[in-house]
Amino acid sequence: MDEREMLINKIHIAMIDQFPNEDIDKAINRIIVIMNDYEVTKRSTEIVVYSGTYNERLLDAYIAFRRTEGIAESTLRSYKCRLSAFAEEMGKELDKVNYMDVRSYLSRKMSGNLKKSYIENDRSYLSAFYKWLYQEELIAKNPMEKIKPIKFGKEKEPPFTDWEIAKMRDGIKDKKNRAIIEFMLATGARREEAVNVKVSDINREKNTVTIRHGKGDKFRVTIISPVAVKYIDEYLKSRETKSEYLFLSRLGDKYTVNGMYYTIRTIGTSVGIDNTHPHRFRRTFATDCYRKGMNIGEIQTLMGHASPEVTM
Repeated sequence: MDEREMLINKIHIAMIDQFPNEDIDKAINRIIVIMNDYEVTKRSTEIVVYSGTYNERLLDAYIAFRRTEGIAESTLRSYKCRLSAFAEEMGKELDKVNYMDVRSYLSRKMSGNLKKSYIENDRSYLSAFYKWLYQEELIAKNPMEKIKPIKFGKEKEPPFTDWEIAKMRDGIKDKKNRAIIEFMLATGARREEAVNVKVSDINREKNTVTIRHGKGDKFRVTIISPVAVKYIDEYLKSRETKSEYLFLSRLGDKYTVNGMYYTIRTIGTSVGIDNTHPHRFRRTFATDCYRKGMNIGEIQTLMGHASPEVTM
């Protein structure tokens, strides 16, 4: 425990029984942010050269390890992006990061306008990364050991209203865009799943579609409405590029995950509907199934959820 950490602990103890716990936590976070700019004891003034190459090797090794666990590539890219941003802000080798560095980093995040859920994701990424470093005996002490999860109230995305769905259907003239929204409404697919659906995955006789390459590289069979199939067929007849994939970008290539997200956001903006994104279609699908009498277990299976708590 370094001098700064000892001082913070003494301040925390002095506040106990004097102020509510919630106020103490807020005060400690502010103190940590302020103290991050000061030295409690004299430290070496030698210039430390930050080795980006070394950190990149650490992160690449970690990502390779997580890839063996079957985690989706889109998730691994998110890990790499957020951990790289953390490394850049630290300005030091990642295996030299200590408890106070992490506390200061998270406290700065908490002092901004970021959602607590976003900051908790950062904390969980760091926790998993440093747990791996510790297990691999690359660090002697895990700096995340005493960092607790950040509590936040989970706000579920509201489904589209019937009026919003009607407005989209009336306002969208492009055949591909209409096919995309009908597919999303009818299947509840994730965006990373939608971009990997192939034309051959649709079973027109049974009104089903095979959803491939979802989270964890799994696949499932879910329902698709005749209405969605109708607009998909109209789109397929109109496109000039031949491909095994169902949806293609304007350049005729397979959609990227971010490309699909941007297209759906643009569709909503074009018809004057705010907060239009893939997960809201997924939420609408679940709500619609529930209204039609399906139980939670059935909806959970169709959506590929591991836990029923996530479904509704």
